[in-house]
Amino acid sequence: MDISLGSMVVICNNTLVVRGNIPEELVGAWKPNRCLVRLGHEIHSLGETFLFARLFPRPMGMEPEEEEAWSIDNWGCRSDCAIDDFEVIEDDGYLCLEFKSLEQPPIEGFTRLAKRFPELKFTLQVVNSDNPSGWILQAIEGELHYVCENTLIVIGDIPEVLKRAWKPNYCLVRLGKEIHSLGETFLFSKLLPRPVGINPEEAEAWTLDNWGCRSDCIIDDFEISEENDYLRLEFESYDKSPIEGFAAIVKRFPFLEFTLEVVEAGDPRGWAVKAIDGELYWFR
Repeated sequence: MDISLGSMVVICNNTLVVRGNIPEELVGAWKPNRCLVRLGHEIHSLGETFLFARLFPRPMGMEPEEEEAWSIDNWGCRSDCAIDDFEVIEDDGYLCLEFKSLEQPPIEGFTRLAKRFPELKFTLQVVNSDNPSGWILQAIEGELHYVCENTLIVIGDIPEVLKRAWKPNYCLVRLGKEIHSLGETFLFSKLLPRPVGINPEEAEAWTLDNWGCRSDCIIDDFEISEENDYLRLEFESYDKSPIEGFAAIVKRFPFLEFTLEVVEAGDPRGWAVKAIDGELYWFR
């Protein structure tokens, strides 16, 4: 919700998810340690936990103007963010925070977190009044990526090769205390396989040229009609949508009608590209 302090102030609602071997340093920095006390007729909360105070503390002895400038440069917001909700499941390698920030999300602080703990996977989801559908930023091995949310719809006589390439065939197994997914299904690995024997730099360049993204996309949701004439996939891609791979699939199956719907960071309306008889048409 937006609030008014003489002028409209945009409130960002942020959710931060951390996955991996959660270090005690993070748990100790963020785990609530507060109590409620009655002072007269009012109830007060003591010991609120903040996002950056322990991990990236602000230098002491600064003037108010210097404090705000330092916070914007190092945290990405004018003041530290009180943590509203905290959940950690250490056995599963999962930690989740909810917090609010003024005007913009704390991207600079998120970047510093990712670089300080490159062995962890961070996901920051942001929703505000300017973008109620929200957007997502992920950090993997210390590198930041904006997440594109993609929906692919195929209409026509769905060939068996598409179903075999995309239909999930995985199971969950417990290895020690962790749950692992085996047999995840990817968008391009079976239809447009990457050449074997190339080094990592060549592999990334090849995938950008041929798929349109830096790595293959895990299929999050799969649906096909009983009549075998409608197929729908949901998947995420980093930084941009895989248009080159989409175009290659369209050329391989020109008798099908394809629609790719894309929502990117900073563009809540999204856009789409439709393929009919092998030709691409762009629209919003």
